[in-house]
Amino acid sequence: MGCVFLIGLALLWKKRSGGKLKDTLAMTVLWVLPFLFACAGAIMRIHPYGHSRHTVFLAIFMAVGIGVALERLFRFRMWAVLPAMAVLIPLWHQTANKDPNNIGNERHQRGTMLQATEYIRNTVGTGSLILADGETKRILNYYLRPAEPSPLRAVNDGYHLVSYRYTYGRVKDFIEDVAKFREQFDMEREAPVWAVDGGWYPLFARRDVSERFSRMARLKHFGNVLCVIRMPPDEGSVKPPRKGLWRNTIFSR
Repeated sequence: MGCVFLIGLALLWKKRSGGKLKDTLAMTVLWVLPFLFACAGAIMRIHPYGHSRHTVFLAIFMAVGIGVALERLFRFRMWAVLPAMAVLIPLWHQTANKDPNNIGNERHQRGTMLQATEYIRNTVGTGSLILADGETKRILNYYLRPAEPSPLRAVNDGYHLVSYRYTYGRVKDFIEDVAKFREQFDMEREAPVWAVDGGWYPLFARRDVSERFSRMARLKHFGNVLCVIRMPPDEGSVKPPRKGLWRNTIFSR
């Protein structure tokens, strides 16, 4: 379709589109300018240009150029357009590659999230600290009835959500955050850590990661939506947390 768009622009530029458009040269320039502005924004690093929702508006201008080219091609063959569409569109739906950024149907099920949050309420002690990535914290803020969320932590439904990064791309990131979590709240390594993973690309949805942690931690998966993790304590006594806001935090469950 990109090539067809260029053909449409060439027809307009040469005033051979066959339509009744006036000032076709000016129209051609106007249809090209949005692409130039988008590319300039990308070069200046002020706007993303590529396979994303940020440039979907360009499809409007591209559709116009495509329409000009197809109108020129099928002007005297309109009888062939509808049968061709009836064949090509279903064929395209069957053979086109799926968009990897699409959210799977299993992640649209509200019931799954309700089961996960109910499990958290029944398993993780009220008042506990919970480690989560930024994306997951947003989800839990909604389902655990938020109250005064802040950039670092949000107090909701008796839980204290702590986040250090937007998402977990690597196991190393998660391990580093667990260590940081223990240090910030003065926890000994003997204390267990509760964590929840459920961002755009859940780290614990990967089989290799789940198998690795299943040997050392308690994992509870809720489809491919959310995973509740209890990092086990080491042997020995549990050091109580600092006094103050976190004095009621429960680490023993």
